[in-house]
Amino acid sequence: MSAVFEFADTHPRSAALLAGASVVDEPSAQRMARQAATICTDALSRALAPYPVAGAQHGWLVTAEVVAIAQACARDWALTGKPLPKSEAIATTTGLCWTGLAGIRRVPKRPVPADD
Repeated sequence: MSAVFEFADTHPRSAALLAGASVVDEPSAQRMARQAATICTDALSRALAPYPVAGAQHGWLVTAEVVAIAQACARDWALTGKPLPKSEAIATTTGLCWTGLAGIRRVPKRPVPADD
């Protein structure tokens, strides 16, 4: 996660390549984006190997989805002017990937005023 955000932070003009954006017409950019995604997916697969999920295809899908989420979030973070500090953007994205929506910190609900 950190590596993807670091790339987006260090190379903001290239951040559009993350998650396949802007590469449809450029074969060399498509290859580079696919290669980067494959490297990330392979690295994550190795890191998650001690925690196998049921079925090889499920494991592959989980790693591919986590990489895609990291790429899309890092790309959007960079292209929108980095509205959060990088560490917070990484923590939020990691939290989403690790625990799903249930793990995202939410704003407490305000009580609904009673009609008098």
